[in-house]
Amino acid sequence: MKRIEVVFDIPVDKTFDYLPGEFGDRIYPGARVRVPFGSQQKTGIALSVREEGVLKEESCKSVLRVYDSAPLVTGNLFSVASFLSDRYFTSTGKALFSIVGALPTRYSAECVESGGKKDFQGSGFNEKYVIPAGEGDRFECNRKIIPVPPCGSAVFLFPEVAQAEKYYMQARALYGERALLFHGELKPKDRIAAWLRMLSGENIILAGTRLAVFSPLRDIAVFALNNGYDSSYREQQTPKYDTCEVARFRASSMNVPLFFIDASPSVNSYFPIDKEIEPDKDPAESEVEIKKSIYILPVNRKSVDKKISFLSRETVSFLEETVLKGEKAALVHNSKGSSKILRCEKCGGRFTCAACDSGLILSEDGKNLLCRFCNTVAPFEKKCPSCGSRKVSERLCGIEKMFSVLKQEYPSVGISKVVSRTEIDAAADFSILIGTRAIKRYMGVFPFGLVVFVSGESFLNVPDYRSEEHFFIMVNEIFASLLDKGCKIIIQTRNPNMEIYRSLKENNPGIFLSKETLVRKQLRYPPFAEIVKVELKSRKAAVLMERKTLLESYFEQKNIEVMYSGPSFPPVKKGKDVWKYLFRPGSSFDRKEFSRILFETGASVDSNPDRI
Repeated sequence: MKRIEVVFDIPVDKTFDYLPGEFGDRIYPGARVRVPFGSQQKTGIALSVREEGVLKEESCKSVLRVYDSAPLVTGNLFSVASFLSDRYFTSTGKALFSIVGALPTRYSAECVESGGKKDFQGSGFNEKYVIPAGEGDRFECNRKIIPVPPCGSAVFLFPEVAQAEKYYMQARALYGERALLFHGELKPKDRIAAWLRMLSGENIILAGTRLAVFSPLRDIAVFALNNGYDSSYREQQTPKYDTCEVARFRASSMNVPLFFIDASPSVNSYFPIDKEIEPDKDPAESEVEIKKSIYILPVNRKSVDKKISFLSRETVSFLEETVLKGEKAALVHNSKGSSKILRCEKCGGRFTCAACDSGLILSEDGKNLLCRFCNTVAPFEKKCPSCGSRKVSERLCGIEKMFSVLKQEYPSVGISKVVSRTEIDAAADFSILIGTRAIKRYMGVFPFGLVVFVSGESFLNVPDYRSEEHFFIMVNEIFASLLDKGCKIIIQTRNPNMEIYRSLKENNPGIFLSKETLVRKQLRYPPFAEIVKVELKSRKAAVLMERKTLLESYFEQKNIEVMYSGPSFPPVKKGKDVWKYLFRPGSSFDRKEFSRILFETGASVDSNPDRI
C-alpha cells in the first residue's frame, strides 16, 4: 500500500503520513495536496511516495485533493530545500514553501513535466566577478554570458523588480520568445504560467528577482547576479536566506559557472577565495580611462557657509556654479544615520574603540559610545579623550530642514526632494534634488553635473559593521549610473583622512578593501566567519526570562561562546521586549538540534545578518 509523506509550512521539521485515497497513482513528489490536519484542513507538499508493506489504514487519513497534475518541485530543487533547511535553521516544509508557496493552487494551464529529460550536464563550477564600465553597459555584460549557440538556459537575477523588467524587455527585443520574466509581484496567473513554462522549457533567458533563484529549469547553464551585494537579495521572512548563497549552492551542485556583475567592488569580490575578477572590457582596447571627479571636502566651524550651515563655502560655490550653468545638482543625505557627529572641535580628535581602534558612534539616548565591530560599550563623558574639550558634538540637519533652507535661500530655483516611498515626476523641472539613498534611482534618468554627499558620517555612524562598505558601494553605484561621467562628486566630512575617502578620491578600491578585509579577518567577521543572531520577544517579562534561561542553558551545555547578550536595537518592537544574542557557531555545531531549541523558545534567527 502506498504512503504519501507530506510536509507543511510550519517550523516543525517533521513529515506526516497520508494515504493516496481516490487519487492512486496521480500524486507525485513535489506536488501540492490538501489533507486533514487535526481538526482542520491544510495544504502541504508531497515529499515522497512510498510502497509500504504493512500500514494500518485506520491510522492514516487520506488525501482530499491534489492541486498539481505533475510535480512543481523537481530535480535539484529538493536538494535546494535541504540546503535551506540546514543552512537557515528552518524546517523542510517551510523551505519548500519558500520555493513554491507563492504559486496559486488554482490555475487552468496544464502542468506538464519535462518529458523525463535528464538534468543539464554543466561545464564546470567557478565564480567570476565582472564590473561594467557603467550602468549603460550592464545589458551587454549580461548578454556575453548567454550560451552561444543555445545550449542551456541562463538565469539573471536583479535586486529590484524594475531592473529585472528592464533587462527582460531588452532581452525580449533581441531573443524574442526565449526571454522570460519571473518575480513575486507578477499576477498569480502570470506567475504560475512562467513556472510551468520553466518546468517544460529549455534554452530560456530568465530575468527575475531573488525568487527566480529557485527556477525549476533543468538545463541551467549559468547563473548571474547583478549587484550581488544589494541587501534586497536577503529574504526577510523565514527562512531568511541569502540569494547569493543559494545561487552559489545551485551553481556548484549543477556544475555551472556563477557570475557576479557588480557596479562596485565589494569585500566579497576582493576576498581572495579562488574567485576570478574581470573588467567589462580589455584595458588594451581603451586608450582613454574615465576618471572619477571625487572631491573630499573637510567641514568644520571655519569652513561652513553662514547661511547654509550644512554645506561648506566651497560646496556652495560648486552648487551655485552648477545651477548657473543650467545643470542639475543632487544632495544626498542619510536621514536614518546618527543625529550627532563625534569629533573634537578644538583638537580634531576622534573617538575610537580601545579594543579594535574602530570609530565609535553615539547611542540613540546619547549616553553611551558603541563600536560597530566588537560591540564594546563605553559611557559617553561628553568631552574629548585627548584634550578634555567639551565641544565634541554637532547636530545634523535632516532632509526637510535642508529643503526649507535651500528654498528660502534660492526662491527662484526649482528644488525637489525624494525619500523612501516617495516618487517624483520623471519630467519634473528641478535644478536641485535632495534625498536619501533612494535618490540613486534618478541618477540614470537626469543628467547631473554635481552630486554632494552632505555628510559622510551620516552614512558611516550607524551600528552596522558593514556601514563603510555600504557607503563605498553606494558612491561607486551612483557614479556608474551617471549619464554625465564628467559629473563632480563631493563628499563632505569631518574626518577626511580615513582610508575610505582616500580610496574613493584616488579611484583605488584596494586602499579601502584591503583595510576592511584585514579588520574583518582579525575580528572574525563575515566572510571569514559566520555570525548568528538570535532574538527572543515577549510582552511578559516572566515569559522572556523563561525563554532566556532555556536558551542560555543550551549555550552553556554546548560550550557556545556568546559574543553579545543584551537588549536588541530597538529594545522594544511592536510592544514586545526584544533580547538579542550573537554567537559564532563552531565546527561541531548541530544546526538541526539548534533549530529545535529555536522552536521551543519561539526565537527568530538570522545567519550573517545585514545588521547585527
